[in-house]
Amino acid sequence: MKLMSGAQTQEMTLGFIGLGNMGLPIATNLLKAGYQLRVYNRTTQKAGPLVEAGAKLVSSPAETIEPGGIVFTMLADDAAVESVALSDSNFIGPVWRQWNSRLHEHDWPRDGARPGRASC
Repeated sequence: MKLMSGAQTQEMTLGFIGLGNMGLPIATNLLKAGYQLRVYNRTTQKAGPLVEAGAKLVSSPAETIEPGGIVFTMLADDAAVESVALSDSNFIGPVWRQWNSRLHEHDWPRDGARPGRASC
């Protein structure tokens, strides 16, 4: 599935956080498809191949955000997601805290399944 087509991909900047075993190939394919990328990884040297191919390495998760854009995260586990999401007050800290507190308020599992329903 293509997010945009033709010249539109040239105009759209995507953010990508997490360049491990799954994130790097996905980000590489997005770059090859013509999207501009802003990438962040806790281990910055993993971004080397993407930067050489034209991606912009940023120094914080918040810098991956482009107004109206899309940010992908491909992180190892809940702890890594929480660490990145809460690391920068300009990222999604307030939204994350509200969402996370509502999950605990309803005592729902983190996979989004409601009690009594089968989880995918």
